[in-house]
Amino acid sequence: MRVAPSHDPAFGDNRPCLVRFRDSREVDRVYVEDINQLIGDADRWKHGSLERVLADLQARNLPLEDVVAIEESPTRLPPGLANKIFAAGETGMGYFEFGVVLSDGRILEGHSGGSLDFLELPTGIEAGMISDVIPNRLASRPPDVTGAEYFYCLYSSDVGSS
Repeated sequence: MRVAPSHDPAFGDNRPCLVRFRDSREVDRVYVEDINQLIGDADRWKHGSLERVLADLQARNLPLEDVVAIEESPTRLPPGLANKIFAAGETGMGYFEFGVVLSDGRILEGHSGGSLDFLELPTGIEAGMISDVIPNRLASRPPDVTGAEYFYCLYSSDVGSS
């Protein structure tokens, strides 16, 4: 799979994809992820609910066995910009606030408690119009940009190993 990853220091590499299914469906905003990397070891969850996380993953999971093609998502935030936000760390517990700088100089307010790779952008704005981000920019008004709904296609690197 040749999808340039973004890197979340807490959870590892993310590969934001567009997937095509046998039945001709096309779904954008999909993370194709190794569940073992995503979940990590038990120490990560000693203060949280692994069961809740697994339920969320299952609710967003698409059947990988029906996928016929995987490519980079055309709507993703460019990896270098997502990495810039990830590297600065969360603004608060479980969320990021950030500025989104457009190529025309406008700055939009952003907030996400989920995905940074997939953003819900205002009408008329596309990911290709984003020239930079400002991590941990506290919003002076309600956000223009929020984390978008996304899905997973999960696989296990443990399959076939003993």
